[in-house]
Amino acid sequence: MNDKPVDRVHRRLEKFIGPHTSRLAIKTFSQKTLGVLPDQVRDREVPDLIRALRPLLRSMLGEAQGERIVEELLAEFRV
Repeated sequence: MNDKPVDRVHRRLEKFIGPHTSRLAIKTFSQKTLGVLPDQVRDREVPDLIRALRPLLRSMLGEAQGERIVEELLAEFRV
């Protein structure tokens, strides 16, 4: 399976915030933060995308769980 890292982030997030919200959040924050569409996010930019998602995840899931998910994702996608 040749997934892009952004696809893996989506699959991880959809378990917590649902597939539609995950897809929309990734699209919104990749454009807002990185200035590119999700399929244009480069591997080295994924940690910046994850950090940009932090306030949303903390708001939706609570501070502790949102922060835990962000830290797990950052650990998994460090380049």
